[in-house]
Amino acid sequence: MEILKQLDIETPLDQKVTPRIGLVTLANPLKDCDIIRRHEQELVQNLRAFGAIPVIGGNLVMGHDSLMPVMEQLRQQNVHGLFVVLGSYTSDAILLEVAASYSGPLLIWAPAEQLSPEAFPPFASLVGLTQSTGTLKRFGYHPHPLYGACDSQEFGKDLSRFLRVISASETLRHARIGRIGP
Repeated sequence: MEILKQLDIETPLDQKVTPRIGLVTLANPLKDCDIIRRHEQELVQNLRAFGAIPVIGGNLVMGHDSLMPVMEQLRQQNVHGLFVVLGSYTSDAILLEVAASYSGPLLIWAPAEQLSPEAFPPFASLVGLTQSTGTLKRFGYHPHPLYGACDSQEFGKDLSRFLRVISASETLRHARIGRIGP
């Protein structure tokens, strides 16, 4: 630790950055927004449980006018990654605007819904995830799609991996690396 003080290094490399994850929740105003908010809160609890700092973008995003203030708020909070919650099927244009205004890691989550051949799912989140992720990829973005319940093992593994990668990336981005000696 003495060498760190001599070199004016504040923290050792093994001290990782706690990731700040911005949340943008997309919703259709014709859907049950209370359920969509509950999904958002489940995600906030999971992010905290995994040691991340969730930064909620504020209002549900239901169009261009509600997106810009949310993205500005997240930009000011200097988030390390962005988690888009597809609360319900929405326009691809909204998600394209999100991707265009944020250059960091992007994870898109569609909460699990009961699938049945007799009825169309009420929020169509899986349809939105499939369509929106495909559109983003065609435009050159690299989102990480995630579908499932917050309490599923697969969701936990994917979330943990996403947070570890962001933490490692941010830790290295701010690290000073040097060599002493020949």
